[in-house]
Amino acid sequence: MEVRGPDGKPLGKIHDIVFDLKTERVSYGVLNSGGGLFASDKLHAVPLRAFQVSLDGTYLTLQADRARLEQARGFDPKNWPSLINPVWGAEPFWQPTPQQTQPATDPAPDSPTESQDDPAERDR
Repeated sequence: MEVRGPDGKPLGKIHDIVFDLKTERVSYGVLNSGGGLFASDKLHAVPLRAFQVSLDGTYLTLQADRARLEQARGFDPKNWPSLINPVWGAEPFWQPTPQQTQPATDPAPDSPTESQDDPAERDR
């Protein structure tokens, strides 16, 4: 299935789904972002909750742009991450960066100093 970014541009395709047979649950989806014309495929382990299904059900959307995906460390198609390895998703390129999530704020108004708050200091 095709995976697109929030801008609608293709990011790759779902290469595989990995199941944990002990828990009988899906562990992660494998996104193949391609490696370019002469490069090998680049695979990324992405939790299923990071994808949204399109309204017509024909593709998935991932909140990531192509630049972040290309910079993200994927894994080798011949060396897949272990299900018990907690770092397989340690680089959540699909989540907003702190700069993208922090609202713009106005500088805080001047706050009173400690001496203004202390009644003994105010009386001086």
